[in-house]
Amino acid sequence: MKKMRFRRKNVKSILSAILVVAVVVGVFAGLNSLSERDLKTVHPVFTVGGLNEEGKYVESDGTIYTKEAFECQGLEIKLDFEKTIFYEVYFYDENGYFISSTDKSNENSKPTLPSGVTHARIVITPDWDLLEVNNKKDQVVKWYEVAKYANQIEIKVNEEQYEYEFVFEEVALTDSAYFTLDEGCYYMSSGERKESTEYNSYIFVATGKCKFYMESGAEHAQYVIENSDGFVRYQKTDGTWLEGEENTFDLNKGDKVYISLRSTHNAVDMTYFYLGTYGLNEK
Repeated sequence: MKKMRFRRKNVKSILSAILVVAVVVGVFAGLNSLSERDLKTVHPVFTVGGLNEEGKYVESDGTIYTKEAFECQGLEIKLDFEKTIFYEVYFYDENGYFISSTDKSNENSKPTLPSGVTHARIVITPDWDLLEVNNKKDQVVKWYEVAKYANQIEIKVNEEQYEYEFVFEEVALTDSAYFTLDEGCYYMSSGERKESTEYNSYIFVATGKCKFYMESGAEHAQYVIENSDGFVRYQKTDGTWLEGEENTFDLNKGDKVYISLRSTHNAVDMTYFYLGTYGLNEK
């Protein structure tokens, strides 16, 4: 009898283990199938040509590229097992502004998208060494060879592509994480710094693409915007300001905002800086 109980106990244990494994496998299979359902394959059209380091078209007989950008959230790239190509991904925002590109690769990948990216283009370069095409004059992609190389890459993106939008938050001028205090001075419309014991200035440097607007109840408040091209804009209050986002300015990485306020009359407490950062609206 003891042996029979032992065997039955073993059988129950084995059946329980099998059931657990089956459940786990089922869960993972479900997750994988869900992941697959969340993705869709895109088929951008490739043509002979290339892109330069600024993401702009350049003539190139030895590469092919996607002339039109495609939406790229959730981008996954998979190559054929017997691939004979390298690829690079070029990223753009919704306005077609080039942001960055990846290194050349011949491996499957899930590139991390920089903030603000909505679209991508791809450049494919044949692996001339693998193809044993050593003469540079012969490293040319013929029009009838485009499909041969383009079909070696599979491109998938999220089924649902969310929109980016700017979300504004109020930032205190005294917040040292955002502003550098330059005491005893103000900045002129040209961006020139002027000594003044009556003014203090707060300098904001954009670390990426963003927007801002400022409101102030102070009679003596001004700001100067200096963008990466050296162009300077200026606005000074007479006690009234345009309301809210009607007075919004765009900033790119490295752009500066110099805010100069009278160091008396609680000017800092009467001035509000609203910073808009780019993020996905997944509602």
